[in-house]
Formats: sequence, structure tokens, C-alpha cells
Amino acid sequence: MRIVGEVPHPSYKISILQNMGRFTLKIESDAIEQSYKLRESDKIQNASDVIALVTSAFLKKVDRVFLDLGDNLMHLLDLSTEDDDDVPMVEGIL
Repeated sequence: MRIVGEVPHPSYKISILQNMGRFTLKIESDAIEQSYKLRESDKIQNASDVIALVTSAFLKKVDRVFLDLGDNLMHLLDLSTEDDDDVPMVEGIL
């Protein structure tokens, strides 16, 4: 996998990676990241095509997801500091 492009942004690090017929749009914010895997197609053939998908409307949705992920991370960290007896044991996948 190699980095083939970047999208400038004041808050996020946005990278475009390419590997074996796929592009990955990776958006990083501190300890959290979002990745979107895109197959090469008639519409997506190069890094410029992926960059064109990063619109202000898309980034507003990315903002909301980062807020939710941040809340989940904070909740996870809060749970990890509680007494083991207070945290229910989870079996399998929910």
C-alpha cells in the first residue's frame, strides 16, 4: 500500500492510499481514524478522482462520525478505569 495523494484540511490528516486495484481514503483525527475503501472503476481511476469525492457535505458527515467515535472512546476509557466487578462481561459479538 502506498500513499498516492493527500487532501489539505485544517483539522484532519487526509490521505489517499492505493493497493491492488483499491483506493483507501483515510481520515485521521488524533487517536481516531476513518477509512473508506473504494474499488477502481470507471468513476474512480486515480487519486484526483478520490479527492473530488471529498466535498464539504462529506466532511460534515465525517465530523459527526468523529464526534460519535470520540464519545465511544471516552466511554470505553471510562469503563476500563472502573472496577472489574462493575463491568459486565461480554461474550460473542453484539
